[in-house]
Amino acid sequence: DTGWVRETDSKGITRVGHCPCRLEQVDLGKEQQRHNKGKDELNLCSIALFDFSRGRKKQSEAILRDITRPDGSIYRISASTSRDTGLPTAADQDLIVILEQMTWEQKSPEKVLFEPEDLLRRLGRKGGSNYENTRQGFKRLAAMLVLLWSGWYDKKNGKLTNVGGFHIIDSYNWPTKEDLEKGANPQCFFTWGSAIKDSMKIGAWKALDLGVYQKIQSPIGRFAYRYASRALHKR
Repeated sequence: DTGWVRETDSKGITRVGHCPCRLEQVDLGKEQQRHNKGKDELNLCSIALFDFSRGRKKQSEAILRDITRPDGSIYRISASTSRDTGLPTAADQDLIVILEQMTWEQKSPEKVLFEPEDLLRRLGRKGGSNYENTRQGFKRLAAMLVLLWSGWYDKKNGKLTNVGGFHIIDSYNWPTKEDLEKGANPQCFFTWGSAIKDSMKIGAWKALDLGVYQKIQSPIGRFAYRYASRALHKR
């Protein structure tokens, strides 16, 4: 399982542990801690949707991951994508986390609006090629089709269930300059896949300290922090 996590001690030290990851210590001042409160949907932080490998010569087209919890329950995700797009990358995990914050702030609407400059600022990315790189992240999340998600937490009924047949991002609009010149809709927005959207609407969120998350350097360590802090969440 995840090992352990201690959110923050009296000295402002947060420790994150996860069995395949090294221990990281993150030091945040008390004032900064108060301004880093975020949210994480309970299912999106339960299993990694990303290809964490580096220097991929070939795009991965499918993913199958299992996590067995101490009570014997199993989280399993089986998903596929297109050969041209490939699976979501480690950088797309950061994109999902920021999109979650925007969704929470807008009270989980059907269509979440965003400004590209604000999105990149939150991601800690500057302009230039990062506009297109981040736009490609939307493309990968929209291309990923979840065939089966076993162990999906249904907050409404308070139990684990199986869901499938949905994309992580159902639709999005982020026009390029060329698109705008051709008369495209200038409004930037995205919609979550059906199961994710429904879960967010009924309040299946847990707290996420964005300051701690962003201080962790390793993408796997970042996911470990999200997953381990989920274990502390009281449903």
